[in-house]
Amino acid sequence: MPIIFNANQFAPAGDAVAFEPQRQNNFVAQIEPPNAVGADGEGVKHLMVTLEKFPFPEEKSVKKSIKFQNTTIHYAGSQDPVSEITLTYRDFIDRQTALVWQQWRRAVMDTLSGNVGFAYQYKTKGTLFKLPPGNGAIAQNTSDFTYENDQYTRKWGIFGVWPMSYKETDYDATNDGDIVTVEIGLSIDFVRGIGNGGAYPDNK
Repeated sequence: MPIIFNANQFAPAGDAVAFEPQRQNNFVAQIEPPNAVGADGEGVKHLMVTLEKFPFPEEKSVKKSIKFQNTTIHYAGSQDPVSEITLTYRDFIDRQTALVWQQWRRAVMDTLSGNVGFAYQYKTKGTLFKLPPGNGAIAQNTSDFTYENDQYTRKWGIFGVWPMSYKETDYDATNDGDIVTVEIGLSIDFVRGIGNGGAYPDNK
């Protein structure tokens, strides 16, 4: 049976229609820092910051071709590497959040000694939530974050996440008080959609 959907199924039908146009600004990114990373020695299970921008990681396969006489047939090759994304968030002078990013970068590379960390020490995973309108309430339980009307929430898992770069905006004495933003360059191995109740793969 085909899935048929068009704009006529929007609001006029009232409560019987479970559809609402998605908003670009209604999203949450949740990252699980590595176990060794914490604020003042305390492990941080979830890192959720007030994001300004979160470019969606592109999922792409290499297109391969094979010729037969005058016809060219395409097929999927290996997965293209996921492009680096820049996560931009507003700095609300939260010392613990700043410590998490700093310690995480030190787990990747210690700039004082020049030592590079082991991948298992700094690679982790996270979740990108696209929320329906009016879905701002967040309830924390023992294992994850849940949302009102969770059946309408779209979820993507991001895996093999680690911070390639950390950059704060320029300090400017002539500025009239704009909020400082922090840009984190994230490396991501792959992206995977997660359905309701869907489990993460064990690997990172």
